[in-house]
Amino acid sequence: MPSVPADLQSALDRYAAAIQEAFIAAIQSVRAAINFSELERLLRAGDVVQAAQMVSIEEGQLWGLQEAVRGAFVGSGAAVRSPGLASGAFAFNGRSLRAEQWISANGATLVQNITTDGVNAARRAITDGLASNRPLRSVALDITGRMDAVTKQRTGGIVGLTTQQVEYAINARAELEGLDPGYFDRALRDKRFDRLVRAAIKDGKPLGQADIDRIVSRYRDKMLAYRGKVIAKDQAFVAQASGRHEAYLQMAADPRFEAVTVCWQHNLSEVPRPDHVAMSGTTHNIGTPFVFPDGVQMDHPHDPAAPARHNIGCRCIAVYRAIPKV
Repeated sequence: MPSVPADLQSALDRYAAAIQEAFIAAIQSVRAAINFSELERLLRAGDVVQAAQMVSIEEGQLWGLQEAVRGAFVGSGAAVRSPGLASGAFAFNGRSLRAEQWISANGATLVQNITTDGVNAARRAITDGLASNRPLRSVALDITGRMDAVTKQRTGGIVGLTTQQVEYAINARAELEGLDPGYFDRALRDKRFDRLVRAAIKDGKPLGQADIDRIVSRYRDKMLAYRGKVIAKDQAFVAQASGRHEAYLQMAADPRFEAVTVCWQHNLSEVPRPDHVAMSGTTHNIGTPFVFPDGVQMDHPHDPAAPARHNIGCRCIAVYRAIPKV
């Protein structure tokens, strides 16, 4: 079974790394902007709503992330090379109306997906901290993260995590406090602490709160990195596929080309989708969608208009053929 061509994979890796770096940088900027004293004051007043609102992520704080995705889209379109033409050369227009509309719409969706869950995640963390009667300063540090003496950045906070990930962190704390060996089932735990936790369970001696805070903070860091990796991988695939498709749509509109076709190619994946495997080799004129048995229509693999069940984990690509007029 074919795999993603080396040049496309190299570009995907490069774009994903840039997007992940931009995501983490954005979260760091959000953490740094939180007024810690005001957050503590609101916690003392029991104002969960306003305290959680302080952790909200604004669109402007994700501008760098949007730019990284835009770079992947435009870079992928610009990398498309056309066959020889009798006159001139094809040049991708990353500022075309359709390209600009894609960049704007995708950026808005990405920002919404990241920001929507942020306040709810913070509210869940704050509510749990207060209900557990933990020191307010400790709860505030759970939100913003604790300052790293070396990097001078806050680490281990809940900012940037989903509500589900915050729930995982809450449950991990309960397992550590209760010396529950179920903690070791957490794939994203920091295994450097395993010896300490195993010793505590063996001796039946509770872990100190400072150790628990440290362990849970590192667990949150790993979950944040994982979320950044997932976002980056997904956005790199979507931006690359969409940028290439836009380039070939522009070719199709160029009177120097007779036609442009697009072929669905299924590639190696951990969990192959039978319908994607069956679609492999199907070829259309560009602009004609691929129609799946469940009724979903996709212009190309990783079409952002398609539901997640057709995109997450997919490694299919589109193979295009541009036919110049003779």
